[in-house]
Amino acid sequence: MSWDVDTGTAAARSLGEILHALSELGTGIHRRTLLPHARLADRASELDIEQLNGARAPGEAAERAVLVSLLLEPAPLALRRLSVEDKSVRHFQGVGGGAESTCEEVAVRPRPEKWTRFARCVLPRLERNGHVTAMQDVYADLAVEGTELGDLVSGLSPEEWVAETPAASWTVRHQVAHLASVSRMVRLAVSDAEAFEAGTAPVREDFQSGMDAALAEYVAEPLPGLLRRWAEERAAAEKGLAALERRDLVPWPAGPLPGSVLAAVALTELFAHGQDIRDGLGRPRVLTDRIGHIAFLGTRTRDLAYRARGLRPPAEPFRFELTAPSGELWAFGPPEAGQRITGPAQDFCLLVTRRRHRDDLALSAVGTEADQWLDIAQSYVGPPGTGRAPQ
Repeated sequence: MSWDVDTGTAAARSLGEILHALSELGTGIHRRTLLPHARLADRASELDIEQLNGARAPGEAAERAVLVSLLLEPAPLALRRLSVEDKSVRHFQGVGGGAESTCEEVAVRPRPEKWTRFARCVLPRLERNGHVTAMQDVYADLAVEGTELGDLVSGLSPEEWVAETPAASWTVRHQVAHLASVSRMVRLAVSDAEAFEAGTAPVREDFQSGMDAALAEYVAEPLPGLLRRWAEERAAAEKGLAALERRDLVPWPAGPLPGSVLAAVALTELFAHGQDIRDGLGRPRVLTDRIGHIAFLGTRTRDLAYRARGLRPPAEPFRFELTAPSGELWAFGPPEAGQRITGPAQDFCLLVTRRRHRDDLALSAVGTEADQWLDIAQSYVGPPGTGRAPQ
């Protein structure tokens, strides 16, 4: 491929190391062997760029570009796994010459359903203490976090419901109303595509005014009705999400999302607005490793911060090394990357949801681009806003 790229980048170095290792193993795989993969990558990058054309607003363009990246990035691995499964079955079923072959030569068993499901499902993965593992169940974690925050606000006094939160002009009541409206969107997305399209039309037309209109409906509810509606919408959304395969696509205002990504988005909403509620009430917060999904989403949406501001994202990937509440090390991105972010996962989640200023967090950056990113990081779609002032 005649790409105009810097051969000194982390990606180029990584490709060179992979080819060298394959050569040492005597596989016969060389650069020309990878041409089909290169053509697929070339088309995927074209699709990324195409998402920036014809969008009505920078925020919409940014979200579409990020969604396409999220959807396409695991596709080659998923396709390869499916192909390997198919070729393996064909190969081993043919060993020994058909019906007369015996199980002494090879044992071939019918493929269990769970393997077929796994082949269709590319789980979010991270490095934990040097080992690559699948992340925890995002659906179960979403349900637990929702229940905990629901229990907190259910016991508030009338005075606490009108307490101001860090979000300008929003009380605790506004925060809960927003979470209820988002739960409704998720519930419709996983259960009734037509109703979702109709209900979110104002949001697609004008993101901010559409969200404000949805908020007003819930803010007007008497408190018992608001709590009941949020609990019902949340439970229905959680049930619908849990019934999906992780990569099943569901509609969302800027384009379809895998169910697992939508669950991580919903979990991030709970984290961010739950933080606003606790800040407004002066309630402490004890975090668990359930924030791993929020951290994962924050690393995968790195470019959203640039595109929301009309900036060009860096070509080089970042390395993120975050310490979980349990003390485990979570790592995302290539180990050899020159641009690096390190620090507590809790602080990283507060940063990407713009609930704390970077000066109040124990996050460190190596590299100019990584340092600049700490100033603008956001994992949500929409205007970045003013963010939080340093304390």
